[in-house]
Amino acid sequence: MAGNSNSGRAPKPDGIKKLEGTYRKDREHKDFMKENAQPSKIIKMPPVPKDLGKKGREVWKKTGTLLAQKGVLSEIDMEAFYTMCKMYDTYDALKEYLESPVKTKAQDFYKAQTVYKAIKELWAEFGLTPKARMKLNAPEVADPNESPLAKQLKKAREQKK
Repeated sequence: MAGNSNSGRAPKPDGIKKLEGTYRKDREHKDFMKENAQPSKIIKMPPVPKDLGKKGREVWKKTGTLLAQKGVLSEIDMEAFYTMCKMYDTYDALKEYLESPVKTKAQDFYKAQTVYKAIKELWAEFGLTPKARMKLNAPEVADPNESPLAKQLKKAREQKK
């Protein structure tokens, strides 16, 4: 349990309030990144770094493209995303080693477990788990195929709230 006995209840994310229908603009959660300049979002993934292995390249292309399309990745997140891709390479290599006929030690299993835990933590940071997606405050990216009428209806609904 974080904090002390006077900390109170953790605030509920605005995204969850919107889903529950209890969101009010006057009670919107204010944070530093909303009030100040946000880092610019990445719309198109940069080329895959040359030092990534097969699994890392796969994650960079597939997951990175999806995150960029959803507006989750920004310039400042790229180092953490690169680290996650490198961890996938490390985990993949350890997994191959453990599955090989070579005699393995308990510490080899521990290394693989440690890398996997680190990857799972990064999944949460990028909203790659269902629970993390609920907490993620990602801006909606406009759908280029959306009709003008659908855009107007969406705008009208937002003004009613």
